[in-house]
Parts: sequence; structure tokens; C-alpha cells
Amino acid sequence: MGPILITPFDFDYNLNKYGCNIKKEDARSDNSIKSPNTIFFVGGLADSCTRALFNHFAKFNNNDFSKFYATFDAVPHIPNILQENNYIVAHSWGASSIIKTLANVNKNIKYLLTLDSVAYTKPNPITCVSYWENIYIKNHFSFDPANIVALVGHPQGYIKFANNNIALGRPNTHTSIRNMLKASKYSYLFS
Repeated sequence: MGPILITPFDFDYNLNKYGCNIKKEDARSDNSIKSPNTIFFVGGLADSCTRALFNHFAKFNNNDFSKFYATFDAVPHIPNILQENNYIVAHSWGASSIIKTLANVNKNIKYLLTLDSVAYTKPNPITCVSYWENIYIKNHFSFDPANIVALVGHPQGYIKFANNNIALGRPNTHTSIRNMLKASKYSYLFS
């Protein structure tokens, strides 16, 4: 299928804009690249099929932001299109992918929100991020399919380099994106 990158209507980047359960008619961002801030939603390994984070990208409507959506495998393209005031919301494998990528970026990231990051390696400090908030699920040991997927991917849990760590307990699962966003510093952006 390949990486997916959805951009504002007046910004074009040559990557797939739809695939799996992201239909062509869903793959658009009505916001302009001329907005004063930029927000990237970065989905996990199967987000283009489950739409766990994509659905929040689709509902996000704030004229102060240019909005982008990327699958985890499109993350290497993000440094090429970062703007001035960048906010990044990343889930699961997308979170660990953006953490690794930002280690080599020198543009300012105003806010990084990682949602239940999974990875086989421990993250390193990121100097380009002004404020990093990490929200994770405290206990993945349940029979919920989303938690089983997270266990296979190795949940990172508490990340010592984040400015703020918030653990959510049951009944939250790996795909409880709405509750994770509600717990964040900028929850008002996602309501």
C-alpha cells in the first residue's frame, strides 16, 4: 500500500493520499497552509485500516492550524514539510517513528503529544521539542485486541525525556484515543 500523507488543500506533496480504509473522499484537509500553526497527526502501524487516529484528524477543524495526516511509514517525509509553529500528535508505532525522526531535526516543535507509543527500542532525548507530553495506557494485560497488538509492539509506557507523563487505567485501551486527547494539555483543541 505504501505511506500516506494528507496535506492542506493548497500544499501538494507527492505521496499517496488514501489507502486501506482511508477513502479518496476522506483524504483531504480543508485547512490552508497559510494558517499560523501546523498540526501533524501521525498514525500507528494499522491506522490507515483501523482509523484510530485518522478519525480525529478528519474531525479536527481549527482555522489556526494547517493540518496534515501521515501514516507511520510517511514520517521520514515530515522534516521536509515542517513549518514554523509545529504541533505533532502521534499514536503507537507512529509515535515511536516520530520520536526517532525528531532526534535529527533542528526545526522547532512547539508541542509533541505521544499516545501509547510502542517500540522495540528506548527513546532518546529530543532537543527540538519545546514541550513533550506522553500519555500511555498503564496496563495492557487484557483480552482487548488493541491491547494485544500493543503488547506485541512493546509499549513504551513512561518516557523519562517527556516533560509530562500521564498514565490512563482501565477501561482505557491502546485505541482509547479520545480519552488520551482529553487528558492532554491541549485537550481543548480536540473537543
